[in-house]
Amino acid sequence: MPQNDGTVQATLERICQETDLEVAVEDTGIIADHFRNTFNFYGKCRYGQLVVPNLTANFGPTYFCKLRRLK
Repeated sequence: MPQNDGTVQATLERICQETDLEVAVEDTGIIADHFRNTFNFYGKCRYGQLVVPNLTANFGPTYFCKLRRLK
């Protein structure tokens, strides 16, 4: 599991244990699909997307995940 996915998981667990908030992880696959021709994505993230370094795109690494508060 990428480090950032671990951080998101720990955050979700803490929210569940310490608050009455309801949070959902939004699907960011659509964004990754849109930029697949430009960036290289690590395909095994559980919660978000990880852009891996790529010389031709001159970009990376970066991670993004979207959480939505439901309540």
